Amino acid sequence: MAAGPGIARRARMKVASNVKKGRALLNLAKGDVSAISSELLGQGWRAGDPVSTGILLETASALAVWLGNIIDLLDPEIVVVGGGLGEMISNFFEEIRAQLPKYSINQKCARIPLKLARYGPDSGIAGGAALCLQGSSGKEIPAIIRKQDVRNS
Repeated sequence: MAAGPGIARRARMKVASNVKKGRALLNLAKGDVSAISSELLGQGWRAGDPVSTGILLETASALAVWLGNIIDLLDPEIVVVGGGLGEMISNFFEEIRAQLPKYSINQKCARIPLKLARYGPDSGIAGGAALCLQGSSGKEIPAIIRKQDVRNS
């Protein structure tokens, strides 16, 4: 739902159901609904397309539900977002933060910092490599995510 393929699938469904409203995305995809990707959705959002913006706001709402549950389960001091869509969705951190109290019983949920991972789309690879190193050496690795690994947003 909040990963690139899910976002692109929702965008294709919206455009296919209302070509007139989805004209901007369809133009970016050169008229081919099946060519609509999360990258094209990002281009549409940056260009001010209301359909693209709406889909990203829906994604932010889905993330708020998910993060609310994660916050209740883990009680983190910080939430670091990475991955391929991390940078784009970081523009919606305020919307996510505003919705967290609806989905979390943790009273400090709206004060937990949401930050963009330093390694962006490569964050999963960096974390996986760190875990492999830790497993092969048998020694604990210092914190995988340090202050300098988190972008200010």
